[in-house]
Amino acid sequence: MMVKNPKGSCLPALLKSMGLILAVSVLSACATTQKTDLEDYIGLYEVAEPKCHAVEQSTDPCEGILFFELVKGRFMGIGDTDLAYVFWSGDPAIDPELQYSAFLIGHAHSAKIEEGEFRLNDEEGAEEKLHFANGKLAAYSAQYASGRSVQYALKPVSRGALAHVRLNYPGNE
Repeated sequence: MMVKNPKGSCLPALLKSMGLILAVSVLSACATTQKTDLEDYIGLYEVAEPKCHAVEQSTDPCEGILFFELVKGRFMGIGDTDLAYVFWSGDPAIDPELQYSAFLIGHAHSAKIEEGEFRLNDEEGAEEKLHFANGKLAAYSAQYASGRSVQYALKPVSRGALAHVRLNYPGNE
């Protein structure tokens, strides 16, 4: 319902309403801006659609990698505020307790997610990245000077939904 001003015009009330809608839209857009802090994405992710290429290697570098995890301070030698990424691998049909490989992200607090990517390392000959889309961690990729490359799509998963596997850290059995 439009409120008419004394001269009968609805224009001032319409402009006021449009201004209010614009202000709410701007505030809403600011609230949904992509997070740039890696710590906001801590969690467990199922590896989906693995694509791997290895030069002069007889084994498949993707074989057995089931989960990727971002963790904070879970291992000896990693401080309580340090971030690491973990690959969980194995064959649950043989042994439900998966093996892990953990890697410290030394610059996690000084670097930010930029243009949908976060570089995990600064080593020569290796480029490992996390890729983000629609406010979510979406993929991991790695390219090595040896010609080896790895790419995983990542899907969030709850530990409670994984009764068929055990993901045990040292001392957490």
